[in-house]
Amino acid sequence: MTDGDGSSPFIVVGERVVPRSAYRPAPLGELADTAAWWGALGVLGAGLVAGGTLLGVRTGEVVAIGGVALFLLTAVAAGAERTELATALAVSGMVWTAAGISVVAGVDGSVSVTGLAFALVGAILLGAGIVGWATRRRRPAPG
Repeated sequence: MTDGDGSSPFIVVGERVVPRSAYRPAPLGELADTAAWWGALGVLGAGLVAGGTLLGVRTGEVVAIGGVALFLLTAVAAGAERTELATALAVSGMVWTAAGISVVAGVDGSVSVTGLAFALVGAILLGAGIVGWATRRRRPAPG
């Protein structure tokens, strides 16, 4: 099947249209045109801010265990077919786990700077995610 202009094939399973990105790679512009993608970017940013804040008070164990908890949330989001959210949670989980382990192992020589960097980058991503999500939510649905 093809869409209305005949340019892009799509698959229908039952009555559900399977998005193009589910069966072949999609360009960033197509992905970033969805509220879900921007929302996931905001979730990733919030995760980095939270991780950076916890690192700022030198709680490496809590950050490492929090990373494992984020992986469990990834499974829940993936099971609910929230791919973008699951990806954001997985990336946050990897960052939290690695950062927490590095603090506990004593290999991060400047935990405060690491925490500040996480918080700064996270704040930028969170802001961009909120703005992008709000912009995409206001648009009328195509069709």
